[in-house]
Amino acid sequence: MLASAVVLVGVLVFVFGMPGTAPGDTPTATSTEPVATPTNIFDMEPIVPEAKVSTEGWKTCRNEEYGYEFKFPGEWNIYGADALSEPNPHPISKRVYVRESEECNGASVFLSAFEPWSGALGTSDDGDFHINVRFNKTSNHDYLRTFLSTQDGKKSVMEHVWVDGQTSILQADTNTSLYNGRSWRLRTVSSNKEYRVLGSFYAEQRNTIETILSTFRFLDTSTTTAPSGTSE
Repeated sequence: MLASAVVLVGVLVFVFGMPGTAPGDTPTATSTEPVATPTNIFDMEPIVPEAKVSTEGWKTCRNEEYGYEFKFPGEWNIYGADALSEPNPHPISKRVYVRESEECNGASVFLSAFEPWSGALGTSDDGDFHINVRFNKTSNHDYLRTFLSTQDGKKSVMEHVWVDGQTSILQADTNTSLYNGRSWRLRTVSSNKEYRVLGSFYAEQRNTIETILSTFRFLDTSTTTAPSGTSE
């Protein structure tokens, strides 16, 4: 997708399905005249994630240090900073999650139904749900526009999404990724922090992912401050 042109179907179908149409509904045409498509993604009406599945039995991932919380399926495990193996001196090896965490902690939190040491849990982006927070003093508006300007020619589609009232960009790759899923990323900046929420999804997980995003809240409990000398 070109950053200056928005593919209307794109993420709507890949992640959330067509908006405003319930299963079995038939959209009613109101005009035969062609409708102009906005060329600026921020001119489009944002998608507001909705709860599509029951959250009964779900757990809450609350990270007061980095200022967020959301609900996730009860059968998923939490892997925070305290769940990682020790750094491996071998240049090819990477750190892996070797235990579950009691709570969401650290700048990078991974949520998955996989068990530790399953061979499927590393610190890569692929997985059920992964949130990474880093310092960024750029305004959300400038950050998102700069990001979009770098996406010309990329095989992905973008959508304007509101998460807890915050303008965000949801990006979904059009190529099939690991395990025949499609990778997706949601980006936004709030309170000098850049939030990246990402993972891989499959058709049966669309409603679960949208429901998780509908529960996402930014907190005013953040206790982290930018390290001195950090470029943001």
